[in-house]
Amino acid sequence: MGNVLHRLVLLVLACSLLGFASPANAQFGLPLPDLGAIAKQKKGGATGADAMGGAGAKTFSAPTTFRNTDRRFEFTIPAGWMQESGDVQSEQGAVFQKADRTISFNFHMTQMVPSFPASASVTASLKQANEEIQIKKLLSAKRRDGGVKAPGTPRVIGWETTESEKGSGGFQRIIWQCYDQDNYYFNFMVATEPQHFQSARAEMQKIIDSITFK
Repeated sequence: MGNVLHRLVLLVLACSLLGFASPANAQFGLPLPDLGAIAKQKKGGATGADAMGGAGAKTFSAPTTFRNTDRRFEFTIPAGWMQESGDVQSEQGAVFQKADRTISFNFHMTQMVPSFPASASVTASLKQANEEIQIKKLLSAKRRDGGVKAPGTPRVIGWETTESEKGSGGFQRIIWQCYDQDNYYFNFMVATEPQHFQSARAEMQKIIDSITFK
């Protein structure tokens, strides 16, 4: 696992140096993927105290639902997981891990300026994602909205992608990115190493599917 963390640090540095951003991100000034949070997910890979998660972290004995009261969303973490770090109520979000360290989930959010074109961003990002399916960087991509602000009007608009091993950069992920009516940008991401993806995929998708906006 030490080699895993080393590879991840190199990935973070490389992305930083290369200005890691998609054409859609560059066009619309989207927040970059939270590589720092990914690093936190893998930090507990060491043995001993580091492998026990954050201070007082305990493995959940049953599926546990967490709610962000301000932005009005919730998600369910399976039994056998723990909260590694962070605060569900904060914009910086929180990091959760399966007890065996094979899968992690994190989210973060940030408010964009009022003039930010959220709808255009979703359209452009989904277009790019569908093109990445053609070059086998993604396994799937779809439009995903959620919640109800008014009849026929979703509270959030967004898109969901599933990475291929080719496009993973070392961590194969399922990601839902979306915007709410106040132009908050949300990134919900579940990740594992490619060798675990097939066995972990159903559990990963279940977490992403559990995310709802009220």
